[in-house]
Amino acid sequence: NLQFAVEQLTPLVRRPGLQDAVGEALEALREAKEGAERIRVIVRDLQTFARADELRLGPVDVHVALEFGISMAMTHLRSRAQVERHFGQVPPALAHEARLGQVFLHLLINAAHAIPSGAFDRHRVTLTTRREGAWVLAEVSDTGLGMTPEVLQRAFEPFFTTRPVGEGSGLGLSICLGLVRSMHGELTATSIPGLGSTFQVRLPVSEPVVYPGLPAGRADEGPCRKRVLVVDDEPQLTSVLRRILGRQHDVVVAHSGREALALLEQDDAFDRDALPPVLRGPRPSAGGFDRVFCDLMMADLTGMDVHAELSRRRPELLSRFVFMTGGSFTERARAFLQAVPLPRIEKPFEPGLLHSLVESSPPRTF
Repeated sequence: NLQFAVEQLTPLVRRPGLQDAVGEALEALREAKEGAERIRVIVRDLQTFARADELRLGPVDVHVALEFGISMAMTHLRSRAQVERHFGQVPPALAHEARLGQVFLHLLINAAHAIPSGAFDRHRVTLTTRREGAWVLAEVSDTGLGMTPEVLQRAFEPFFTTRPVGEGSGLGLSICLGLVRSMHGELTATSIPGLGSTFQVRLPVSEPVVYPGLPAGRADEGPCRKRVLVVDDEPQLTSVLRRILGRQHDVVVAHSGREALALLEQDDAFDRDALPPVLRGPRPSAGGFDRVFCDLMMADLTGMDVHAELSRRRPELLSRFVFMTGGSFTERARAFLQAVPLPRIEKPFEPGLLHSLVESSPPRTF
């Protein structure tokens, strides 16, 4: 809603006589949007930690995982060093987002502790990413105290620590090594006493995944008006999706899974067999909807129930589904998301993502 309001008010700033009043309101909305975005990132980070015990490897943006680590470690870094990013063009890595985020978080805290406080301007923690063949490399370097060859040789041993008693268990780096190896990667370190250390995370490149019904794009086709079904039992969410998508597309709302099934059945209930053969054409493959956004967890029939029913009665409709989730908090939901290869988006989502999903919907014939 904040994004929508900003987009609507921005053109008014250029109108004579409205600049002062609208400009101030627009600035307030932008600040509110920035604050909401910070909340969104915090919630996403908490969800990342909550999923740490689920080992399911998939495409992970290492830059997102590094930014997660920075945001969580900033209280340790702020007074000790400046953070520099040297990010390269890298493909997604085959990894586990939560575990990779935890690895980077620990490496960044480790780097902060290696730097003496009080010399912020002289010290750096540098994050570097690049690709080497079939591997994605991410490095965390610091300009701290460094390690002697003897300490470096034992750095990944469980319970080995150079910190005073009570300030470290000596398990951090050994746990990080185990996490990286569980993702079929490797963690190594180099160090020079007095000059700092570099920890390198090496992960396999993830092969691109193409979801059914989500093609890479059709650049040769211009945008056209499409028909969208939104299924969610939260009125505010259906309202904002109608507001965002309704300017370019026809949006139909269902407030329960049962209502969605009825709409899908009703929308394709005509008796095509009664038509002359020349007029029949192929059966509409998606019940008249180009894209269906369906919530995973609803009070009546869940999105999982809708999927099960359509799998039995109308499996051809499923290629148009995108599942919306605020988090898979049940065993059934977690198993469903792991087993079903349909696109899903996590709330809250960006308006641009919604538009791209509608525009990339599979072609249909009527």
